[in-house]
Amino acid sequence: MRRRMAWAVGWTVWGASMLSLLGCTQLVDIGSELARGAGAGMTSSGGGGGQGGGQGGAISQAGSPDAGGSAGGPSANVCSSAGRFDPRTGLTNSVAYTQDGLLYATGSGSVTTSGAQDSDLRVFRTSDDALVFEHRAHGGSTYSVAFSPDGSLLASAGEGTGAIDAPGVVKLWRTNDGTFLGDIPARTGRYANGVEFSHDGLLLATTGMQDNVELWNVSDRSRVLTIAAPPTSFSARFSPDDALLVITSTKNVAEVRSTTDGSLVTTLTGHRTSVFDAVFSPDGSQIATAGNDGSARIWDAATGATIQVLEPSSAGEYLNRALWYDATHLLTQAGSTTLRQWVRGNDGLFAATCERSLQATSPDYGHPGGVAISPDHREVRATGASVANGSEGLWTLR
Repeated sequence: MRRRMAWAVGWTVWGASMLSLLGCTQLVDIGSELARGAGAGMTSSGGGGGQGGGQGGAISQAGSPDAGGSAGGPSANVCSSAGRFDPRTGLTNSVAYTQDGLLYATGSGSVTTSGAQDSDLRVFRTSDDALVFEHRAHGGSTYSVAFSPDGSLLASAGEGTGAIDAPGVVKLWRTNDGTFLGDIPARTGRYANGVEFSHDGLLLATTGMQDNVELWNVSDRSRVLTIAAPPTSFSARFSPDDALLVITSTKNVAEVRSTTDGSLVTTLTGHRTSVFDAVFSPDGSQIATAGNDGSARIWDAATGATIQVLEPSSAGEYLNRALWYDATHLLTQAGSTTLRQWVRGNDGLFAATCERSLQATSPDYGHPGGVAISPDHREVRATGASVANGSEGLWTLR
């Protein structure tokens, strides 16, 4: 297993006794949550690998009607659900749903605690968590997975054979049966960090170790555009109309680029260190970023002006992911371990409503950690660990 960065980042997995955030006043007793979950008939997930119930980490919840979802907002009970833990995926770097929500994919580390090689790419049926197919897809870990908009294709990004620009860092698969369709010859170095389909399904964006962000024609896997980026680009995500791409990297800025010619449209300046993730709002008017400095930031997509800074609640915290439920609800992931929900008030500003630690023990620094919101907003799946035995896997929160 490679080490993503040479420098160390201080990170502490918060326990229940340590949680406090922006007016979060009530600490939910996990044992009681578990008892209620068991009493409601919670069982192991389908496919024979799920561990039903399980201790879902520390929960801190604000007394807000939006903490567990509001009309038009998320209905997934990220902070109040007892949750369900599935150890089959191990350390989970990436999670993605098909747009119809019928399937989800995971990208994981391929080396088990015993040192044995294991599958690093898996696809499951959402309704019962039954395994559809699995592969040892990459030379080591799989760091990113993404479905095409029509759900027919799955792209995966991860470690190659070890040589610079060797084949195998980005691959395409047929979703219905797991057939390998071919490599995308991405020039990202020894590994690729991210894959992202355009909303029309025609393009695929790739990011990785070396200073290339590339766009690919999905139909024939030909390179369409190369955008110079600093060494180690983390994510590249399309605007809703696919005209723009917002790119994050080891620079302390995010760049908005044209998907036509790669020209710089605007620069989002304000993070103090690396920016790990950036994503357009559903209407494309704003961008949310997550950074190594622990802050999430909301930007005007057209002008690059800062709208709001969502400050970290703990020294040493860094944010891996930012996800929009809709225009007024956000989900952030801190250090691959802590989920935090935000709601926009009447003043147009976001406030945290609750947070939950999922106890991941070995977050992969700088990598957009495994978390995804289902298309119907009824569940969130995120990397974490079982408090009972420390095994890593995937939490489902409904």
